[in-house]
Amino acid sequence: MNERLLKKLRACFREKEYQFRSEKELCRLTGMYKEYEKEELHLALRELVKQGEIVLDANKKYLSSERAGAMRGRIQGGDKGFAFFIPENGTLPDLFIPGKALHGAMDGDIVLARKSVKSSASADEGEVLTLLDRKLKTLTGVFEGVNAGKTGFVTPKSHPFFGDVYIPFGKTAGAKTGDTVVVHITEYPVRGQGAEGDVTEILTAENALLIEEESILREADLPLSFPETVLKEADKNAKEDITPYLQTRADFTNLYTFTIDGADTRDIDDAISLETEGQNLALYVHIADVTHYVKQGSALDREAFTRGTSVYFPDRVLPMLPPALSNGACSLNEGENRLALSCKILFTASGAPIKSELTESVIRSNRRLTYGQVNEWLMEGRSTGCQLTDETLTKMNALAKALAKNRYERGSINLEVKESGIYYNDGVVTVCERKRGDGEKLIEEFMIAANEAVATFAEKSEIPFVYRVHESPAPEKLFTFSSFASALGLRASFGTDVSPAEFRDLLDSAEGQPYFRVLNSVMLRSMQKARYQSENVGHFGLASECYCHFTSPIRRYPDLMVHRVLKTVLRGGIAKAYHLKEACILAAAQSNVRERLADETERDVDDLYKTYYMSGFIGKEMPAIISGVTSFGVFAETADSCEGLIRPEELPKDIYEYQENTFALLGKKHEFRLGDEITIRVLRADLTARKVDFALVTQEETGGKIHKEFAPAPKEKREEKRVLAPKGAKGKHKKSSHAPKGKKRKYKRQG
Repeated sequence: MNERLLKKLRACFREKEYQFRSEKELCRLTGMYKEYEKEELHLALRELVKQGEIVLDANKKYLSSERAGAMRGRIQGGDKGFAFFIPENGTLPDLFIPGKALHGAMDGDIVLARKSVKSSASADEGEVLTLLDRKLKTLTGVFEGVNAGKTGFVTPKSHPFFGDVYIPFGKTAGAKTGDTVVVHITEYPVRGQGAEGDVTEILTAENALLIEEESILREADLPLSFPETVLKEADKNAKEDITPYLQTRADFTNLYTFTIDGADTRDIDDAISLETEGQNLALYVHIADVTHYVKQGSALDREAFTRGTSVYFPDRVLPMLPPALSNGACSLNEGENRLALSCKILFTASGAPIKSELTESVIRSNRRLTYGQVNEWLMEGRSTGCQLTDETLTKMNALAKALAKNRYERGSINLEVKESGIYYNDGVVTVCERKRGDGEKLIEEFMIAANEAVATFAEKSEIPFVYRVHESPAPEKLFTFSSFASALGLRASFGTDVSPAEFRDLLDSAEGQPYFRVLNSVMLRSMQKARYQSENVGHFGLASECYCHFTSPIRRYPDLMVHRVLKTVLRGGIAKAYHLKEACILAAAQSNVRERLADETERDVDDLYKTYYMSGFIGKEMPAIISGVTSFGVFAETADSCEGLIRPEELPKDIYEYQENTFALLGKKHEFRLGDEITIRVLRADLTARKVDFALVTQEETGGKIHKEFAPAPKEKREEKRVLAPKGAKGKHKKSSHAPKGKKRKYKRQG
């Protein structure tokens, strides 16, 4: 590609004269008349369209994306014949995209879109201008052979709107009818023509659950193994003798240090120490020095950048770095010297920060503690088996509580969102609520303190950096949340410049109410997603002026990039770090994409395991709480954090009206609202669709009794629930309503 021509055209499209011009007109304006010049111009224009910098409109005229009012974002939905456009700029409202305005774009695709210019269109209606990147490049499905198996069709598992995919001659990879296969899409459906693809793999696994999981991982296109060159480089670097660094780095091996992690954690990237300095407390947060082993531009670095993050599933981890580093040389294992980047923060006894400093160090963890051990000591008084450990933990806990109090007072929002613990052992799935104790909260406070200290240093030093930013809620979502909170009887009149403290105070006013947990959930939905960027704009949720991710470089690339910048400054001064500016911008953009993919895939796999688990309770009744209300039914969540849909036909006979702003389904005799406690019966569990259907158990069926206590029984009284095999079921549904916003829907539940 002619880079000089691209640069010239970018400059041209900033001028008014070059807007709404055909390719022929642009040839004249740029003085490119020869055939090879016209071809170069054609290719350059196509490249700028592909990059989203210019747009080719319906009249075959080119104009800048800015002039076209184009926004970059992704498509959500599409299986209903329409979709929504979610802008990358979270401050902009979502757009409703009718089917005809999608122009071939599908769920997850990255596109340029704009508000519709049609006079008949509603204010929130949009249209796709340019398809920038396809999300779905690979899918899984069931193969059906034709022509004696020489060709065939694949019916997708998770994309029914995609249609069957034709597999041409020689591209079946030997698949037989009924096989679950992986297909690489070579031609996408357009104008009534179906998709076409090549079979790249035939999936096999010991049970249906694992086959479905493999299907999810293939469709997400996550890297399942490391290239040989990356493994060799990791093995070589991991074998380095780090003893000489005791002479050139700060030697913290005699500092009493320990780690606190989950019992099954292998990639231990943070350790902590605490010392008293006069009336003050010195907290040390030691983070594995991953950049020592992952040099900029190396095969390891390129692979880590591509992956962006480690991805965690109930039965496996897809690490960002090979095990030789993630579980070996970089993991702060007990009793072993390790290279670290240590952040020392001096606090007053009341938790006010005095100063902080960063140091390249060598540390040795004295003990590997689990959250369970720490919680037993801090919350139940059961010793960890070491007096020094117990005493240090007690002091640390006091400091952590002081930090939490200070953070609360500045306005930080402490959302209490239910989390699931999903475990897979020897074919058995167990699901339970994951609760946070003082140990988890202690580590959280110390990591937040270190992240803020590092980000503040970067901000004051004006060095290139990767910040973790969280902007205030978009006005549209803020209004919806305000309406919901007001409907609960809460005072929730927020201005457009809402502060974190206002959200905090609202939560405080609802504490102890039945709807408290649901309010937390709806508040979370109203907020923007935190993201990475090279410019600091603060963190709304934490009420922090300056924040970054510094504490997990083994599993997050932005943390690794932060370390790279900091070490450059420590070794050569601020000026030496300026050459990393472009790398920080690229790292932030790539990390956002990979984080979103990892989150979506983890959520899909969690849903799969929960569906598998619930398949063992078909016909059973249990307490639940209404977790979602839509125009097509009511979602309910069990005590084990498993969610299912109660369809309209399973609700009592009535004429219902769906009120979107208040998340309520109101009938003449019955009403269903978020947070209501109900009793459900498990009807179906569809493993492929990852969906569970419930039926509402009425008071008449339970003899007038309903479950008033949603909290699970004490641990010693609870019977462990296990599922050995899924049961087949039918029924597919989605959790979000695709109705255009602001509309109410009525339907009658027939007897």
